[in-house]
Amino acid sequence: MLLLHRSLPAAQVSAGIDRALSAQSIDPAVVAIEARRAGETGAAVVPLGEGLGRFDRPVPSVAAYDQLLAAR
Repeated sequence: MLLLHRSLPAAQVSAGIDRALSAQSIDPAVVAIEARRAGETGAAVVPLGEGLGRFDRPVPSVAAYDQLLAAR
């Protein structure tokens, strides 16, 4: 069964159960994940800035596929 109470406070385990049930899940893994998330104090936000522009790529063309479909 679930042994989260050995490593997490009872309030976190209860919160994990509540969150899993609100997501309509009874999977112990979901309960564990949600219990750990309940204990997080805040998410670390990393500013991305403009540094990701180098990963922009042009939209791929599907013209070759259109020609194949038109040949049928």
